[in-house]
Amino acid sequence: MIKMGLDVFKAAGGELLRLRRLACSKCGADNVADARVCAACMEGLYVKCAACGEENLRARARCRTCGFYLRRTLGKRLRKWAATRSGRWTLGVLIFLALAYGTVKGVQLVMQVDGGG
Repeated sequence: MIKMGLDVFKAAGGELLRLRRLACSKCGADNVADARVCAACMEGLYVKCAACGEENLRARARCRTCGFYLRRTLGKRLRKWAATRSGRWTLGVLIFLALAYGTVKGVQLVMQVDGGG
């Protein structure tokens, strides 16, 4: 195991650096520890937390400051939910209700234009 001083550990933001190298989460290439983008694929190695704004390594699942899930966005969660059986059923019901509401409003508008009768 590599011995690392406490100052190096704190400077790395609590991340354990193996031989002072960072692996890219996209292509797996090794990069120097202070790199901001991958030298091989030019992908950013850091991402800002949407909740607190702290910069974290892209490979992390949670923010090191607030614990917010970095990889889960609302869109990803909705797509995953919509792929389930209950999600598809619920979306179908919501679409049906939206169409029924639109139809009723359209009929009411036509009746107003025609003079109510």
